[in-house]
Amino acid sequence: MKKIKEILLKSFDAELTPQERKLLDEALQNSEELRKEKRELEQMRGMFAGQEASFDTGFADRVMEHLEAETVNPPKTVEMYSVFKRVAFVGIAAIIALLITIYYIDGTLTLDAVLGISGYSPDGAELSVINLQDYENIILP
Repeated sequence: MKKIKEILLKSFDAELTPQERKLLDEALQNSEELRKEKRELEQMRGMFAGQEASFDTGFADRVMEHLEAETVNPPKTVEMYSVFKRVAFVGIAAIIALLITIYYIDGTLTLDAVLGISGYSPDGAELSVINLQDYENIILP
């Protein structure tokens, strides 16, 4: 149905191919809704057919003057550099506060401490998996 509506709109502005014309004619014969839509479109086109867009005298000159004024004196905008400096400063302060907290809690700034895995060992992880499997056999006979 969407394709038929596209063909219907195209029929007002351009020549349809024979295949499109046949498809549109068949759809119009079979659909009262499509015929109604075509009548409404024809009425709208009739209402706007005699109208032309018109501008006040001097419109183009006023637009050009406005564009030239903006080119000579561009509007004041927030400089991205100053905004970036503020955000970067806050980010660096947050990272420093985090590192101080990690050093206070763990007493070191190793990678394991920063990642929060300083108290874990790889062997402990394997043992916990083995222990879970043992408990699974006990719980589920």
